[in-house]
Amino acid sequence: MGKFDKLHAKNHEVVIGENTFWIKKYEPFLGIEILGTLQKFFLAPALAAAEVADSKGRSEADLMSMLIQSIEKVSKSLDGQTLRELFRLVIREECVAIEGENEKPIRLTESVINGAMDVSDLIQLFIEVVTVNYKQVFTDAMSRIGQGLSSKTASLSELSVMN
Repeated sequence: MGKFDKLHAKNHEVVIGENTFWIKKYEPFLGIEILGTLQKFFLAPALAAAEVADSKGRSEADLMSMLIQSIEKVSKSLDGQTLRELFRLVIREECVAIEGENEKPIRLTESVINGAMDVSDLIQLFIEVVTVNYKQVFTDAMSRIGQGLSSKTASLSELSVMN
């Protein structure tokens, strides 16, 4: 990957805490590799959360129980070392820069992170990097799932009318 250019349109700029960051999207095959790793930890809980969001008519207690179960699934698979590895995987120094002296971007190495950020900022940056790289993927997937459910509902409605 080339040098960071904070004025380049493909770099996403975000301010977290007192720092400005520039996020460069992953190259396609790297993005697929990282997505594969992330989905091992987050896909099942995300689907459970989607079920919670789409559960009209359920009691508040049922919804809370479903949400707690999805959180428990993530918690069981993520210890401190695994979280650290996931953060290193997602927040790659060749893809994330922080504003340095004279407003020049510098690569976000682990030593730079340790000197410039706290845990809360790091978590926010992780979420931002994932969002920049995968928001469109998930938006498209949910749209397709919604279309599929609509067509199945329409087909079922047609069948019930025929009977």
